[in-house]
Amino acid sequence: MNETLSRTSRILCSTFVIALIASLLGSAQVALAEEGGGWIEYGQTMQGVIDDNDYIHYWHFNGNAGDVVTAIASAPSAAGNLDTYIDFWYRGTEWQWLTFDDNSAGGDLGSDAGLYSYSLPYSGEYVVAVSRYGQEDGTTSGVYFLYLDMGGAGSGSGSSSSSGSYQGSEEVPYDYFEEGDCPLGYCLTSGSFSWPTAQASFCIASSYGDDYQGMNLWGDNTIQDFASNAARYWMANSGFNLYQHSECGSDTNIVIGWTSGLQGNPLGSTYVGWYESNQQVLIGMNFGSGGVVTDEYGATLFHWNPWSGDGRGYDGSLVLTHELGHAIGLGHDVETGMLMYPNATPGATYSDSYSLGQDSLNELLVKYPSLTVGGVNQYEKVGFSGAYLTSENGYQDSVWVPLPDGVGSRLHDLRASCTVVGYLPDTDDDVAFSCGWDINNTSSGSVPFYLDTYYSDHSTVIAYAFLWDANVYPVLEGFAFTMNADTIWFTDLYGNQFQYSLPFTYRVNTPLLGNAAPVVNIYRYETNTEDEMGWTVIDNMDASFTFATTYPSDWEDSYVQGFLHVMGWSGSGTPRTNTFGVDARADWNYYQLCGDNSLNRMDTGLDIWETNASAFSSLSVYAPWDKDFGAYSLARAESGHGGMTNLDVEYMTEDGNSNSCAIFQNMLFQISP
Repeated sequence: MNETLSRTSRILCSTFVIALIASLLGSAQVALAEEGGGWIEYGQTMQGVIDDNDYIHYWHFNGNAGDVVTAIASAPSAAGNLDTYIDFWYRGTEWQWLTFDDNSAGGDLGSDAGLYSYSLPYSGEYVVAVSRYGQEDGTTSGVYFLYLDMGGAGSGSGSSSSSGSYQGSEEVPYDYFEEGDCPLGYCLTSGSFSWPTAQASFCIASSYGDDYQGMNLWGDNTIQDFASNAARYWMANSGFNLYQHSECGSDTNIVIGWTSGLQGNPLGSTYVGWYESNQQVLIGMNFGSGGVVTDEYGATLFHWNPWSGDGRGYDGSLVLTHELGHAIGLGHDVETGMLMYPNATPGATYSDSYSLGQDSLNELLVKYPSLTVGGVNQYEKVGFSGAYLTSENGYQDSVWVPLPDGVGSRLHDLRASCTVVGYLPDTDDDVAFSCGWDINNTSSGSVPFYLDTYYSDHSTVIAYAFLWDANVYPVLEGFAFTMNADTIWFTDLYGNQFQYSLPFTYRVNTPLLGNAAPVVNIYRYETNTEDEMGWTVIDNMDASFTFATTYPSDWEDSYVQGFLHVMGWSGSGTPRTNTFGVDARADWNYYQLCGDNSLNRMDTGLDIWETNASAFSSLSVYAPWDKDFGAYSLARAESGHGGMTNLDVEYMTEDGNSNSCAIFQNMLFQISP
């Protein structure tokens, strides 16, 4: 009874103060809160009292997906010392916490909470929970006004600026991206960004720290481990190739490092800027002090130990994987539990199989068509998987290619190879290259490949690394070979070694009009800075291949290494119907390009009666005349008519002459069993 009277007198007293303040607001429409909150509509201002006995109010409203909402909880100093705090919820089939805020709105106490320009992800019922900093354990109290409106200059990306202290252990925002507050003016979270192709280079900032377009970043072994895991995730789950530069330069696409002082104390932030006329994305992971981020009162907001069990530990590999998702063009996912969901869960740990979500995958496939065949990721398929590597300016590139689906524990059936698809030497320097792999390193469910270039700081080599299941695509015959200027050495499948003078013609024993296809791979080229040695592995279209080299007088210590594999396929299959058309599981053809600055994109005429297919193009003949020239190809398996897949390839030569020629072998693989 006394408690009820006490509460009633407190409300009456507070009502008087509210009425006095409301009279000072002129025409603003204000309403007194029901106990614990109530309903509010766009354009309304509601008010209430927060104290020790009533420390949280729940305000409900209905909104539509895409509504850009602003909600401000202001507490005038004339009515107490209340430090307002907002939690934002969506009521679907179950309550879903979205975000929070503490001090963004400022106010005359400097502690008003506000959500600005928040784009609603769904249509339905929402709740703005108004409380105080510390909630039940808080010490402030007083009158507040809750203002709700629709509109404002927001990014419309489905999240908000999230600042201040985090209450409890539910979730913390991955990243902060109120557009006007980005240090570089453009924050990557809305999915409006992409690279020209499905690959990008990254580097780790130096250990002593550098200023990158106004953002101070530094690196260490810990963040290197985070980045290695994150890059492996994107290759394994989408096929996007993130390859590392050993040093950060103007040609590096993404710079990763620790940083501090991020506004709003998110886990990390991703920004885009320009460095020496090149677009460059910066990712800063919030380090705080000693890896612990605290609020203005010294209370721990989060740290980088997800196994602590205190509800505030986060896994840096998982967070950086999310941030790299923004850096390759993904926005936030509205589905909880997905990698690109706006808020991170404490204690959640990285794994290669962490769910990317179909919405994010679809977004990648729209931005990077080369990742898809018929709307399906081409990099993890039954029998075959592969990825591109690019070594530029003498830097090593590496990639982890996921094991083909279906291999499982049958690692004795796993095969690997690598082939050059683009050779772009500088006009003044030859460039040697070597692509290698460690097929015994499969502990992560993938195999590492490495591409190195030598002797030139201004050249580029592109290679395609791939794995296949020999139980699906058995090697029927073939050999590894080494060619110098006048001799070829090769070792067959049984370990027998042979040596012949060049040119040398090898006749294939397996009927190529049956279930078989020859595959040519050049994975190593050793040269010096003076010669223009080239190589030839050409299909004579009569079940024979001719091997040769082209070379000037100075060819010492130069050689080419590669493989010729005749690959068959298991199952009944059907024979080839003609030279360049198939109703089978693999097909191939060739394209020759000579001259300078030629560019073609064409349907090669290869078709497979399957929508699930993968493709690559190999530089099987590189024949310079008087000087080196550049040549590259990029193959795509495209969905065709009538349930077929056809092969589309882009070719280019540059800096050559009319007598400089390249021949590309195009391969198309069916990748369903």
